[in-house]
Amino acid sequence: MRIESSRPGERAATLLSPRGKLWLTGAALFCLTMLVVGNLPGNAQGLNRVFGDKVMHLGAYACLSGAIFLSLSRYRAAITLTSIALLGSMDELIQSLFSYRSSDLSDLLTDLLAAALTIGAVTVASALSAHTAVSRQGAGPELPAGEQPPQFLEPSVDPVHDLHAYRDTTHMKILMYCLNYAPELTGIGKYTSEQAEWLVAQGHEVRVITAPPYYPEWRITEGYSASSYAREMRNGVTVLRAPLWVPRKPSGLKRLVHLATFAASTLPLLFWQARWKPDAVLVVEPPLFCSPATLLFGKVFGSKTWLHIQDFEVDAAFALGLLKSKRARQLVERVERWLLRKFDRVSTISQAMKRLAQAKGVDANRLVHFPNWVDVASIHPGVDGQSVRGALGIPKDAIVALYSGNMGRKQGLEMLGEAAGLLRHTEKIHFILCGDGPGKAELEKACEQLPRTHFLPLQPVERLPLLLASADIHLLPQRADAADLVMPSKLTGMLASGKAIVATAGDDTEVALVVKGRGIVVAPGNSLALATAIQALADDDALRTTYGNAARQYAETNLALDSLLARFEENLAGAIHESAIGDGRPTARRS
Repeated sequence: MRIESSRPGERAATLLSPRGKLWLTGAALFCLTMLVVGNLPGNAQGLNRVFGDKVMHLGAYACLSGAIFLSLSRYRAAITLTSIALLGSMDELIQSLFSYRSSDLSDLLTDLLAAALTIGAVTVASALSAHTAVSRQGAGPELPAGEQPPQFLEPSVDPVHDLHAYRDTTHMKILMYCLNYAPELTGIGKYTSEQAEWLVAQGHEVRVITAPPYYPEWRITEGYSASSYAREMRNGVTVLRAPLWVPRKPSGLKRLVHLATFAASTLPLLFWQARWKPDAVLVVEPPLFCSPATLLFGKVFGSKTWLHIQDFEVDAAFALGLLKSKRARQLVERVERWLLRKFDRVSTISQAMKRLAQAKGVDANRLVHFPNWVDVASIHPGVDGQSVRGALGIPKDAIVALYSGNMGRKQGLEMLGEAAGLLRHTEKIHFILCGDGPGKAELEKACEQLPRTHFLPLQPVERLPLLLASADIHLLPQRADAADLVMPSKLTGMLASGKAIVATAGDDTEVALVVKGRGIVVAPGNSLALATAIQALADDDALRTTYGNAARQYAETNLALDSLLARFEENLAGAIHESAIGDGRPTARRS
């Protein structure tokens, strides 16, 4: 697949716009003046008393950011943010050299905030200007005073009762705004790409704003760039990729910066779509950072807005200890509730998450249950997984317990190593641990003395049915503090493969409700209970078969790809219809 670097709109021949040199010269002179004046003895203190330190920084760096941004033709957001980070750091360094001045990290953060706000404001203003120009061109020439436009056709339908009177939603323009997308093999990216391609196959026009692929390895995939914009076509979908920073070892603060860079760099891409006039914008959480811009876009340009929640990232971040400040949590939760209430539709992937969204203030008539799906035609019990077992040297009569997916903090992976250790003397049980992520190295170290524990990298999509078919038992570890804040996407494939499942989950969680009757549920954090459940299923062929058949039946009834995406399409068309006939607040189809 060919990937070409680009910026929103047509490719610019040079980095600087025609007037860019003037803007850049002005930015350089302004920066020099700011550094000199600000560091003269007594000047900074006097100005601070009049205007305030942070207001001074916001104003000065907003002007500087605007000049840099307007001077560029390509990579505008990324270069502007990088420039402000460097100039702000240099400013603080210079201040530290003078005895009458001191450096302050909060000043640098204020500078970056000023840059982000300026980029957003200039981008929105540019998009509004372009939108107004296009609208005027479409309006045609003005008529002389008193003259009426010719009436060629009488309306043949009543627009109040015919929902197709103003918009034909058999062909919708859908903009998807998501952090993860193909060619990522697991997690949210797998579902967003399948959804986009399905919608294109139904005759809709779909564009996707996303990042270069990096998950779950937390490393940019070869052939893509973390520092430039790119445009590509994937199976009929126009994919627009924006630069972002990817930490090698993600932590709480690093994740925030990672998500913030994506939200900032995608602003130009988002507002440039005003010229395309999408009927709806679907934003996927995480990240919630992209929600304010989505709501602003929908408000200004008339697109319906839909938030699809794969993870409640705010709650999960605090529950997992990635973020700890109580004051920050209160502030962020207030912002989250306000944002959730503003979307035309909010969907979640489980009933428990749907109830949580309602508790956060989302009207029940705007909530949609939209679970993750599985292709039951390609993943089914008839697939022969012996090739996977044979490649690992696993005997045909062995019992294989398989974990496949992301290896991160939410998964409680340490339990897998502990359970494998407890069963190390049971020769017929083999473990296959397949995937990538920050927790893989630690898990490999815990299992290095266990000869019947086999590791595999994340498998390509076309090999996923073979991998799932190689298992006799699927393993689904989850931490207790992540219960009902996330719904593991890997569960759908486990169910479709028709094999028994062992999950760690609380009795009243959605995971437990789905797995009960299709496998065994044990308490999170209890490695002995996990090992005991694996042993029990390994010793009982009939019980494994019973659970496996029930799992397959559940997948066919509740998780089939075509039926779930057709329901989504119906809900989205309903939202757009309501916009066309001015029917007030939307009402979601109950599910």
